[in-house]
Amino acid sequence: MADKFANLTDAARKLSIGGYHRHVFLCTGDSCCTNEEGLAAWDELKKLLKDLNLSLSTAPNACYRTKANWLRVCQGGPIVVVYPEGTWYH
Repeated sequence: MADKFANLTDAARKLSIGGYHRHVFLCTGDSCCTNEEGLAAWDELKKLLKDLNLSLSTAPNACYRTKANWLRVCQGGPIVVVYPEGTWYH
């Protein structure tokens, strides 16, 4: 059990988890949109965050991103939720 915890801690450290200011969840599930639309939105989100120097950054505005399958408000998506603000975008 200690080895699993050490591995998890090491993986989180390498990804700078805990050092991000915001976390963006993008719903790409089939309740929101087609697979193609979801992947296109995911690629655009990655590009945008990289272009703004927010992805894999340690700056105060550093932003982590996660692809989600269902955010429970999915309609005509893809849908994006940003935490800690709790705001969502369509």
